[in-house]
Amino acid sequence: MNYRVVVVDDEKPARDRVRRLLASETDFEIVGEAGDADEAVRVIDELRPDLCFLDVRMPEGTGFDVLDEVAHVPRIVFTTAYDEYAVQAFEVRSVDYLLKPLSKKRFAEAVERARESLRAGDDPSARVLDCLLYTSPSPRDRTHQRVFRLLVEEGGGGGG
Repeated sequence: MNYRVVVVDDEKPARDRVRRLLASETDFEIVGEAGDADEAVRVIDELRPDLCFLDVRMPEGTGFDVLDEVAHVPRIVFTTAYDEYAVQAFEVRSVDYLLKPLSKKRFAEAVERARESLRAGDDPSARVLDCLLYTSPSPRDRTHQRVFRLLVEEGGGGGG
């Protein structure tokens, strides 16, 4: 089975590095790229990939902003130069979190984790929803109201 991949990073050399590292993985096909958050939302929703290598900091937003905006939620491997977003990345149930510069060994481990998740067939949208519903705020966050949007599609299903 081939898995569809989108690579999102504001730096072309970083997108090229992911492309090169993924080239030897015959069951993964890069179907699109984006260089900023707005373009990422459009590309992900249009191409509906199985997996996205997603940078954290980009022009016009973050990788987390992208996840807030997309209708289609693929499995996510965050790629970033910043380690301070790791906890937040796992709170949204990302498959992995890679620090730049990307090493071949860690990249291969992340790809294998993604492959296992894809084979298991778990729904990444459900994982994000599960996280939003069952993660209580830390004591620090109790003074801040967090607003989440839940998009629900009407109709289209089966009759009962």
